[in-house]
Amino acid sequence: MKKKLRIIVDILMVILFLALMLNQFTGVFAHEILGVSVFVLFILHHILNRNFYKTMFKGKLTKLKLAFLITDILLIIMMIIMVISSLLISQHIFTFLGVTRHMLGRQLHIISAYSIYLISALHLGLHYNTLVKLKKEGKIILNIFLIVFALIFGINGFIKKQFIPKLTLQNLYPLYSDDNLIIVLIDYLGIFIMFIMIGYGLYNLVMLKKGESKK
Repeated sequence: MKKKLRIIVDILMVILFLALMLNQFTGVFAHEILGVSVFVLFILHHILNRNFYKTMFKGKLTKLKLAFLITDILLIIMMIIMVISSLLISQHIFTFLGVTRHMLGRQLHIISAYSIYLISALHLGLHYNTLVKLKKEGKIILNIFLIVFALIFGINGFIKKQFIPKLTLQNLYPLYSDDNLIIVLIDYLGIFIMFIMIGYGLYNLVMLKKGESKK
């Protein structure tokens, strides 16, 4: 039951991460509701996976453990920044706090939002073998599909959605395009899958060096 709940929470988080990137279609109020929801799921995710942290510090700190630890710490830091920045720029839910919106809040929000989106995908990629339980042939087919999808849509989406300008604070405002919902969704999904496969590649690179790769 606990394992199924973890899977449900993880799937919901991925869906909400995608939805949060679609703020040109959801609007500000729904965006804030989705943001609060993903934070609640983030907390629940860590509660359900608390045993992972207990085993993390047992035994030798391997390169793989270090990769898990770094992505987890970065996600926690960025989520804290996300929460703080959300309070600073809220236009609906947290206006009762009386905080005056200013540029710092927007800067923090842009950096944390785009970082969380990419790091969470890397995080999933590092756990790919745990999450994807398929026979060798099935996993090969799935991997080929995901890699092709990432190459076709991920790279183009990454450039089109200006992730580098966003992360370097050259562009602080939402990127609204004339594309319809399906096209924008495919762009962001492609980016997410691309970083999942990068994470999976890093996992296999570490395991290959140890002679323990499980493809």
